[in-house]
Amino acid sequence: MERRLQVFVSSTYLDLKEERQAAVEAILEAKHLPAGMELFAAGNDSQLEFIKRWIDDADVYMLILGHRYGSIEPKSGKSYTHVEYDYAVSKGKPVFAVVMTDRWRKAKQAMVQDPNSLVELENPKELKAFRKVVMERMCKEADDCKDIKLTVHQALVDFVIRTLPRRTTTPTAVPPPAPATSAVTPTPDRAALLAAEAAPFERGVPHPAFNHPVLPANVTGPSGELRRPPAGPPTHAGPASTLPPSPVAAGPAATLPPQLVAIHKARSLVPFVGAGLSLGPDVGGRFPTWRALPGRLLDACDKHLVWADDRDRLTLRARFLDPNPADPGRERPRPMPLDEMLRQLDQIKDKLGHDYPAALTALFRPRDARPGAAHAAVMALDAPAVLTSNYDQLLEAADPARQRYTHR
Repeated sequence: MERRLQVFVSSTYLDLKEERQAAVEAILEAKHLPAGMELFAAGNDSQLEFIKRWIDDADVYMLILGHRYGSIEPKSGKSYTHVEYDYAVSKGKPVFAVVMTDRWRKAKQAMVQDPNSLVELENPKELKAFRKVVMERMCKEADDCKDIKLTVHQALVDFVIRTLPRRTTTPTAVPPPAPATSAVTPTPDRAALLAAEAAPFERGVPHPAFNHPVLPANVTGPSGELRRPPAGPPTHAGPASTLPPSPVAAGPAATLPPQLVAIHKARSLVPFVGAGLSLGPDVGGRFPTWRALPGRLLDACDKHLVWADDRDRLTLRARFLDPNPADPGRERPRPMPLDEMLRQLDQIKDKLGHDYPAALTALFRPRDARPGAAHAAVMALDAPAVLTSNYDQLLEAADPARQRYTHR
């Protein structure tokens, strides 16, 4: 399986927008996953802790260092970019840097309205010291965006090669040749092999990954939908599956199409997991549904004290929540189309401001998060990869040994 790296891109922002974009494009062209400060607002303590967690999740840390030191983090007296760099080094992350040259600075100053926006006027000594530290580690100078792209490609290829597991071979005895016969045995094609492997499942073999029987194909409707099984216990035939047992409790019987079972046995099945798995009754963390998300974020506004006054609070809550006739002291989500809700959510994001990352972390990475039996069942399938659009990390927690690749 081709390895996908998550690369955290760090830099000052306004002076290096085009350079960051070039790095992101190069990372994507190399089929890896970029992450960085575009996802965050201006610096504060909660944001810094949030960024550190993203650096923790990254496989590689990349720094683009221009001729600005950046805004200062009050506790350390260093710039936020400097703090991120030191943190990545302290965590043992593979680090490489692209250092923009004086030729780049002079060429870019000739194209901007304010040439001083590309040089450090407030903390030149700190920038000089930081550049010295960076130049002592793995780095490369760049004159333009083409140099950045080339450096990114080379650095990521080198990293993948250096971290590939070494292959070992064990000598095996050569089997004796089969006795010659006059008949020639044809080689079965792949379709025939898959059909043969699926045959036992068509007859209703129990599927341990779900801990319930796979019923015969005739329980599906004309369009493939599931039907209720006939009365009486199902009969099973054929060899038992070699999949590991799952902790999933016994549930209602369901049908797995033979083609799906054959694809799984050929190790070509890649499950895609949506948010429904995170809403199971045995899942810890109280993850929100889409309808409940606005209310939970509005509660976060209460927690972070972002309201100008009571009227400000009531006005925004009224856009997402209605009074609950069954419980006058509580509110319920206001029905609205998903696309409208997503547009309206920007108002809550703007209201939370710097506290928005912390609010998302509290919702989707709560301290009491715990995967459910369904997460364990998916990972017990031992598929070559599992894709998910979820922000939580319940699948990762269900099988910590699996390599994770995250696109933010």
